[in-house]
Amino acid sequence: VVRRWDVAPVQDEQELRFPPFDRSQNGAAITQDLDGEPEAVVLAPDEHLVAIAAGCVVVLIEVARGRVAMRLEGHTARVNAVCFCNSEDLGMRLLSAGDDRTFKVWGLSQRVLLYQSSIISPWPFLSVAYDASLDRVALGTAKGEVRLYDCGSTTFDPLYCINLKKPDRITRTPQSPCLLYTSPSPRDS
Repeated sequence: VVRRWDVAPVQDEQELRFPPFDRSQNGAAITQDLDGEPEAVVLAPDEHLVAIAAGCVVVLIEVARGRVAMRLEGHTARVNAVCFCNSEDLGMRLLSAGDDRTFKVWGLSQRVLLYQSSIISPWPFLSVAYDASLDRVALGTAKGEVRLYDCGSTTFDPLYCINLKKPDRITRTPQSPCLLYTSPSPRDS
């Protein structure tokens, strides 16, 4: 069960006192019809939708009404991470990634799958983060790889692959203009 809570902003320090916990005041249940336990939950930047990854499905919930707006199906294994991506050119999108070692990009206004990667890692994806200033996404794997992709086009071009266990080894694609990380020289240690 995922619950929705309304949290008012704190106006001053005196409002930081918490009342005793009252079980009858639990948050309103958003949905109980998930395809498994929630693995990831993320709120859209406009706060109108919440995405819940459960099992192989991502469920989008309208926050105000608490009802299912969309079900995004297509992963062949558990979805571990979701994030919203928004750009003026491509609109609001949702990226999902998981144990099937793929990521998918969904067009929310069109209600379509915009992009589906091939299997691009030997390890499952566990996390995803979006950089709105550069329109890029970073995907983290179970074995310490971070893969960066350009979200500014419909082809989602790969930019870098960084192995966090060997950060001085970066795989770059021809499109990448510079190194993201350089290891310190032996003299700096």
